[in-house]
Amino acid sequence: MAWCHFRPLLILIDGKLQPSLFSPSLCRLVVYPPPPAKGGIAITEDDLNCLEEGEFLNDVIIDFYLRYLVCEQHEKEDASKCHVFSSFFFKRLTQKDHRRLPGTTDLSIQERRHSRVKTWTRGVNLFEKELIFVPINQMAHWYLAVICFPAKISQTSGLDLQLNGRRNSVEYLCDQSPPNPMSLFYFPESSKQLSRWSQSIGNLENRCGARAKCHLFSVNPRYLQEEWKVKMGSEQSFGNGVMDGWSPIVPKQDNYTDCGIFLLQYVESFLKDPPQSFHRSMDLNGWFSQRTVKRKRRQIKRLILRLHSTHKMNKQIPSPRTWLMHILNSFILPDLLPSLLEGRIFACSCR
Repeated sequence: MAWCHFRPLLILIDGKLQPSLFSPSLCRLVVYPPPPAKGGIAITEDDLNCLEEGEFLNDVIIDFYLRYLVCEQHEKEDASKCHVFSSFFFKRLTQKDHRRLPGTTDLSIQERRHSRVKTWTRGVNLFEKELIFVPINQMAHWYLAVICFPAKISQTSGLDLQLNGRRNSVEYLCDQSPPNPMSLFYFPESSKQLSRWSQSIGNLENRCGARAKCHLFSVNPRYLQEEWKVKMGSEQSFGNGVMDGWSPIVPKQDNYTDCGIFLLQYVESFLKDPPQSFHRSMDLNGWFSQRTVKRKRRQIKRLILRLHSTHKMNKQIPSPRTWLMHILNSFILPDLLPSLLEGRIFACSCR
């Protein structure tokens, strides 16, 4: 069975427009990961259009590809040591309280923030992870936070996480890492010579980036502190001296629409080609080429279409036309099917 979202139609019957109920406008191409896995991300044709050149990536494409990278690109043993938050997580964590919920009036700001997202880690212990990826969107700009080695807090707190000694990519990071956890901030600023009009946008991005960094380095440790209190039942500081934070030097976008693509490439490169060392002057400018980024949109689009074809073969999903015919035959205007088949009825969508 195909899944489609529908909008109102006008059906042309013998020269007269008649209202109908449905139109297969936004066909759901695939759900990833597919059932019976929980939390599947539904990708529609509109989402796929975000991968055209010059378009901004939406949250669906960001969430899908990050989930895919962790689930498919690495062995299950490695994947279990990474956690990817939804692109809505940070927004929900930091949104302002317009109305306080019952039972939260006596809570501190960081306790109220944590209470808004406490269910997002149900069944997940972040302090058993090596990497936590947090995609963030502010003012239509994507950037990335990576919390590295939160498990080290557990180790230094006397908790045995029973990590095995095999040198895979994630554990290699751990072997080469400093003794404390850290937060890395990736902000894909533009490297292009800006026009006079564009300079104001670039300056806005720079100011946004500076504020975002300060905000991020303040919010993340406080969130982890509250999460530790809930999950571990004790107090643990993630402030200065416990959890450092900085922004590595990374490849920069050369336009204003590829920030989402760069975010995805940062994560992919982090998993495939992890940094050899971690320090404040980290220079990852040669991590990947602009050519690699330029191919990313086509690669993700082909991936989605391949998953769609596989799912369609496995589930025998009918085409949108077949699905529309099924609806007409079953629910809407079964007595008009002969006219439809004779070509005297045409469907046109109302926008």
